Amino acid sequence: MKHNLLIKTAISSVIFSILTGCGGTDEGYDPQFKSDSALVVDAAVITSTFDEESGVQEIDLLQGVTIDGTPASDFGGTINISGLEFTANNNFITPQADANTIASHKVSPFTQSSDSTKLVVNTDAFSAALRQCDQTDVRGALDSDGNPIADGNLDFPSQVIYNITYSIDNGANRIPGEALPSRTLQLTINAIDDPVSEVTVSPIEISAGAQANVFASAIPSYACNPALVYSIADEDIATIDENGLISAKSTGETTITATSVDNPEASASAILTVTGAFSLAITNDDKNELGASSGNKDVPICVVSGVEVQPALLNAELSGEYTFDWTLNDEVSFTKSLTAKSGFGEVLAIKAPTTIDSSNTVTVGLIDGDTASTPLSLISQKSITVNTVNNQMCEPGVSEHEAGFNTDFNLNGEGAPYTKHI
Repeated sequence: MKHNLLIKTAISSVIFSILTGCGGTDEGYDPQFKSDSALVVDAAVITSTFDEESGVQEIDLLQGVTIDGTPASDFGGTINISGLEFTANNNFITPQADANTIASHKVSPFTQSSDSTKLVVNTDAFSAALRQCDQTDVRGALDSDGNPIADGNLDFPSQVIYNITYSIDNGANRIPGEALPSRTLQLTINAIDDPVSEVTVSPIEISAGAQANVFASAIPSYACNPALVYSIADEDIATIDENGLISAKSTGETTITATSVDNPEASASAILTVTGAFSLAITNDDKNELGASSGNKDVPICVVSGVEVQPALLNAELSGEYTFDWTLNDEVSFTKSLTAKSGFGEVLAIKAPTTIDSSNTVTVGLIDGDTASTPLSLISQKSITVNTVNNQMCEPGVSEHEAGFNTDFNLNGEGAPYTKHI
């Protein structure tokens, strides 16, 4: 991948040329862009290596270049370095920051010093582009539909290597058609360790005698050492092993804690609830980033959505009919539409209001059913918070059917008359 990122160097060359021709020895500006001796480049390739987030670094582009045996950096005249062309390995995308002035403009991590002889590298710009331990590869190529797909190169590699070619000119006379002296800078930028910054743990509920894995994770997910250690406050209620497997022993509530091995200051705790062998669960709530129940459910405005409850019985099979009691803390904005059986469980249909960001707590409890040895009084109710979100279907525009739209917003299977929307 080639990038002419430093267009200003070419502009500088033009300016120097114009100014050189702006007068004789007695008047006009003399840019000192001339030399009786050609410069000598002793090495065709020079190298430089930095770590990301090591600040602004400068690379002397004249290192090893001499004029009459003297380092070019001591030359009294002007030396112009131009034509910088960048090639990055492994299809790496150079990070470009947004400009502070024009919205569509981007800022390169590479610039040149005012005299053009040094390459200035902002290594901090690579902090989000390089990762020491991330193995993600989901982009870099396109499928037949134009969607990004893997290209065999890491999206966030542990290092990037640039080959940067450039020309050097001190104003010495050259044979017509003779190319300027040039060389290549091989620049390597390495990722640094990505430590754990925080830990997340989700509340969990399991039946006494059951086992389940804890929902916990180190952040960032690409941390080089994401290992966690676990503990439970009351081991009479449950225990947890080094792999995060919880073994529930007796009913009750306690706290589960996960701590980063890499950064012991990063720790989080959540409630662990151990129920009897029979329990209820709301099964269609939204899940968090760990895959655990969030206790929330986003529902679209002005239509009916369902909340589902299912019973569970440890080490035994459910049998017979189960009846449930549903309550809403706001039965004015939200209304119950109907209930329908779903296996041994039940779905409550709720008509949402027409306003976005409305919320309601839905609670369900067991009225009757075979709970085996678990007393009905020990079976906890379950609650979920429903939150309304936008629904473009509620503002459908103009129907191509002359009578309007045929909708069934109530989800009662009875259909609805055509409604004219204008």
